[in-house]
Amino acid sequence: MLAPLLDPARPVLDIGVGTGIVAAELTARGTPCTASTSPRMLSRARAQLGARVAVGDASRLPVRSGSVDQAVSTWLLHAGRTTGPSSPRSPGSCGRAAATW
Repeated sequence: MLAPLLDPARPVLDIGVGTGIVAAELTARGTPCTASTSPRMLSRARAQLGARVAVGDASRLPVRSGSVDQAVSTWLLHAGRTTGPSSPRSPGSCGRAAATW
């Protein structure tokens, strides 16, 4: 469902990758994918995606500002903060972001 919305030639950051199922599908379709996850899900995501998974909070992503043009987030919005910073850094000026719930 997300793949048609993304440019397969550009890397994607899967924010809150969980077990890695969405990122694995995007990778299988040819879209390079990096990811961040909670420490509890790290081993499950790395089993599918290897070393491309980094631990990071969605409000403090482990990537340089402006280095990611596309981001996806699946089933993460409900787990975010209700006070304080409301969203992670946005993709670059021509970037894309997709969230599903």
